[in-house]
Amino acid sequence: MPIAPRNRCSAPKRRRGARRIPQLAYASRCGGLGADRGFAMLLVIAAIGLLTLAMAAFAKVTRAQVRASSVAVASARAKALAAAGINLAVLKLIDFHANPSGSQRKFAVAGQAFACRLGADVLIMRAVDEGGKIDLNFASERLLRALLLGLFVDPGKADTVVDAMLDYRDGDNVKRAKGAEDAEYRAAGRVQGPKNAPFAAVEELNQVLGLEPELVARMLPFVTAHSGKDGVDPVAAQHRLIEILRRGDTPLGSSDSGLDEQLQDDSSALPAYFTARSTRNVFSVRSEVLLAGGTRFALEAIVDIGGLRRGNAAGSQLGAPYRLWRWRQVAGPETEAGDIGANAPLAACELPVSA
Repeated sequence: MPIAPRNRCSAPKRRRGARRIPQLAYASRCGGLGADRGFAMLLVIAAIGLLTLAMAAFAKVTRAQVRASSVAVASARAKALAAAGINLAVLKLIDFHANPSGSQRKFAVAGQAFACRLGADVLIMRAVDEGGKIDLNFASERLLRALLLGLFVDPGKADTVVDAMLDYRDGDNVKRAKGAEDAEYRAAGRVQGPKNAPFAAVEELNQVLGLEPELVARMLPFVTAHSGKDGVDPVAAQHRLIEILRRGDTPLGSSDSGLDEQLQDDSSALPAYFTARSTRNVFSVRSEVLLAGGTRFALEAIVDIGGLRRGNAAGSQLGAPYRLWRWRQVAGPETEAGDIGANAPLAACELPVSA
């Protein structure tokens, strides 16, 4: 009868008189195999856990990069479309320049916003005639004072600010009665004194001594550095600016209710000494884009189309299409632009007929 082989790791029968096998040696020879297998299993589980964590981290990083790439692509597209909107607005202004009574008059003179669609995206454009604003470089003392008083600035403060503005833009270092030149700027802790040169941008008002940021913010919608006029064109001016100037130039108190009623009854009448006809050449152009995904982006430029025709002894000569005075990103949306959604029923963007 065959004898089944004994399991080499089964407990051995000790023969009478045989030497006793130490328990440690038996555990090392037979029990160690199961322990090794358990340890190996733990290593495999740990490795799988680490790989899972690594894959999760990689997936998270990949998703973040995809989102960042998507945002970058959308931002680049929005910037490109906004720039296209500036150029389209300029073409509409050039069309107006060639035909002042044509279809672009409301866009160029009345400041009416124009919106159109490029595929699933929306372009919103607006042009504002700079001749309807107060030029900081040419405005008289009386005009600047009327602006400040119309904004409810205290008369004494208004006189100080006007003199400081005039000292800032003139070419000398002679201080006006309430103005400020180098000595006053140094006494106020200003390293740099007045510019003693024309304003290049309206934001330079922040550099005029005595003008607080809050007051500058209230003035900015009504001033320019590019009209080249000593007055305001009432046709292109904001209704609000005309009210401000009439209120600021009147000898009556700003709290007089009769004055307020008078302004409401005939607020379009601007005093002749504040009036100057615009050349219709310099415009502030705003272009805002609304992508289908919700991204908004807006650009603003000041363009001069006055070089389109220049006369000389030989006749009329075609100049550069336009001159760009500034180009910058601005916050958006505007109130009117914000009312136009991505799903608004708009016509496709196209070039003006005569462009």
